Amino acid sequence: MRRLLTFLLVLVALCMPPSAFSEKPLDIQSLSGLNSVDVLIEDINSNSKIDALSREQLKTEVELRLRRAGIKLLGDMPTDPPIDFKNAPQDAAGLEKFSRETLPIVQEWSNSRRQTATVYVKVEVLASEFGAYVYTVAVQVSQDAHLDRRKDVLASAKTWSQGVLGVVDRRIDIGLTIRRQILPDLLDRFINDYLSVNPRSSAGR
Repeated sequence: MRRLLTFLLVLVALCMPPSAFSEKPLDIQSLSGLNSVDVLIEDINSNSKIDALSREQLKTEVELRLRRAGIKLLGDMPTDPPIDFKNAPQDAAGLEKFSRETLPIVQEWSNSRRQTATVYVKVEVLASEFGAYVYTVAVQVSQDAHLDRRKDVLASAKTWSQGVLGVVDRRIDIGLTIRRQILPDLLDRFINDYLSVNPRSSAGR
């Protein structure tokens, strides 16, 4: 059964162009207004040891590429509002004034923490018995969304997705191919879509 599945995957990959594995048309407008993104690399699904692929390597390279494009990362943003609470006045009148002055800062910081999304990267590699690697690489963006019928229900929803399905000869270094060619191409599509709906000033430049 496994041999049959492997054979079918190879046939499908051979018949599809690498760019054909795209789930739905991109919703570029859903990226508008995002203040930052978080990066999550899913466990790499592979039936063979590939030294050039690891979650740590991919996370480092994905974050570096996003930073270079001017896209802020949630981990780089302050975890506390930029207010020196230690010097807050102790008397009631001074404390009330301090609260009024700092409230907008706290609200702005809180909003910036909410205006974020998660960039998921998923890699699967199958070393077939026919001298080839069958691979899928996907980049997806998920963010919180309200149900149209229930505004009080907040759930994570996939709002942007791009991926490729392909096959290469096993003599090719599939790990480096994914890291240096396939994944960067998918990330560049996300970066271009993000920057097309977000001014460069809000993208960190």
